[in-house]
Amino acid sequence: MEILARFTRALRHSNAVDQRSGVSARFSIAGAETVAAAALHRASIQGEDESVARVVDLETAVDVLGGKIEFETGEEG
Repeated sequence: MEILARFTRALRHSNAVDQRSGVSARFSIAGAETVAAAALHRASIQGEDESVARVVDLETAVDVLGGKIEFETGEEG
């Protein structure tokens, strides 16, 4: 979760992100939910007794969260 928190903070301060739309708290929540779901899915497929989030589970979060950010395009309108 620390990685998601740092990622969110970095996006909030990035010039590439449209500051008018911002990065909401919902962004962090969606990231945490996605990582948890990916960990649960991986654990069930591999027959693990307990699901634990791993770095590999972040890949899914990046794919999902990419659609929740508006980037600056340099265009007005």
